[in-house]
Amino acid sequence: MPDASPSALTLAAQLRASDDEALRGLLTSRRVDATGIRDFFDLAEALLTPESVRATLAGLDRFALAALAAVAQRSGGAGLEGAALIEGESAVEGEAGDDAIARALDLALVERHGGDFSVPDPVRSALADLAAHGLTLDALRAPHPPIPLAPVNSAERDAAERLAIERATGVVVALTELLWELARQPARPLARGGIALPDAKRLAEAAAVPIERIELLRRLALAGALVERTAAGWAPSTEAHDWLRASGPERWARLAGTWLDSQSPATRKGLRERARQAWRIGTLAHLRWLYPAADKPTRTRLAHDAELADALGFSGGGMLTRPAAALALEGAQAAARALESAFPAPIEGVYVQHDLTVIAPGPLRPDLEAELRAIADVVAPGIAATYRVNRESVTRALAAGGSADSIRATLERLSLTGVPQPLAYLVDETARRYGSVRVGETSEQREGHRAALAYVRSDDAALLAAIEVDQSLVALRLQRTGTHRLLSRAAPAAVYWALSDARYPVAFERDEELVEPPVRPERHRGSAVEPTHPTPSGN
Repeated sequence: MPDASPSALTLAAQLRASDDEALRGLLTSRRVDATGIRDFFDLAEALLTPESVRATLAGLDRFALAALAAVAQRSGGAGLEGAALIEGESAVEGEAGDDAIARALDLALVERHGGDFSVPDPVRSALADLAAHGLTLDALRAPHPPIPLAPVNSAERDAAERLAIERATGVVVALTELLWELARQPARPLARGGIALPDAKRLAEAAAVPIERIELLRRLALAGALVERTAAGWAPSTEAHDWLRASGPERWARLAGTWLDSQSPATRKGLRERARQAWRIGTLAHLRWLYPAADKPTRTRLAHDAELADALGFSGGGMLTRPAAALALEGAQAAARALESAFPAPIEGVYVQHDLTVIAPGPLRPDLEAELRAIADVVAPGIAATYRVNRESVTRALAAGGSADSIRATLERLSLTGVPQPLAYLVDETARRYGSVRVGETSEQREGHRAALAYVRSDDAALLAAIEVDQSLVALRLQRTGTHRLLSRAAPAAVYWALSDARYPVAFERDEELVEPPVRPERHRGSAVEPTHPTPSGN
């Protein structure tokens, strides 16, 4: 084995003196492959390979690169105060140079010599390669993109801002619907983290957006910690429930604040500057300027960040919107106040129609919205939304513990026009019939047959007989075991939803107590309902 290089020896000593937390952070940040690493010398050599150094520099903003380049140009090393070489005209303010060197130290890109620092030879070589491609220290010191800056024109800003804020309010509405739909039924995740196509179609329909938009909404929800992967699939997180209880402007401010917090200090500083001046440059172009050494993975990340920022309405016409500017300069509360004019004030009443639709002429107060969604389905999402009460939504409310009286009371309290007779009849009739057919889990086994997984029971023998011969339920392979009982080898959830889709007054039970129905499986209609166990081929 060849002797370790002087740079590796120095770095190995530095690593040996680091605490466990610092080492864990280094290994994570540098994405070190632990294969073949036996000691600190091996780790130092791995960190100083040209490939590893280039990949790390690719993720640094131009001001951090300038700090490294300034240290590299100093003979005999540089103290932290030496980073002041890039201050002044460099657009790195205050202690930013010190912070950049401290970050480089955390990434093992500089070596400590008492109170001074130097750049290891492999890092110096990589910086020279960047300089050969135009990223010299002078170029990296540029305080802003090479574009003309001008005071913000009020008329221009208003026109561009209207379009950007439409995007902001639209993404809040769409994400709200996506979360409510995931609460109703989680989405199956793909191996690489996306959403399976059938569920993506379902979510797109619920959110009233093109299916191509669902992945962006998922990434936005994930960035805001609003969704998580559970055993059932992608589902709302605890934070999502808090988010849904907030007002529209507050929902936007939380999303935008999370995005901003995820960005580098250089990006946040750039946004603060853009808040005061009109930079005729898009978000992605600005991020690419901030990260001039970006490799393909970094460029992909920047593109994703810019896409989320644009979806949130951060800028319009190359200018930062007022809510985004308020966020960058003053924080989330100021941003929410700046967006209030784009959202009508919350309302506390709705119009209930004879055709069973419910019209909310503006954004319902969040707690009232949750109450209405418990008994009605959204058919036209938006700041002003339309809902519909139907048998399925009333059944859902009953399964969650409601009653005909409580459902009517909610409607009477919310309605500005009373409760029409057809709606009252629907609620009462659905409640009267609810649970006359019950599905549950079983492991019963008849002689010569495989064990059943689900049972269907009813005190109404005629109704059970109709279910037994219903051709739309043939895939359930129902078998009678008594006057009031049928068995199926299909999963209980499949049996329940097949009966529900066939419009039978079905309820789900456990130990003869009614409980909320199971999550709807992906395959549940007609011949798509399949027994869990394979059937003999007959060969």
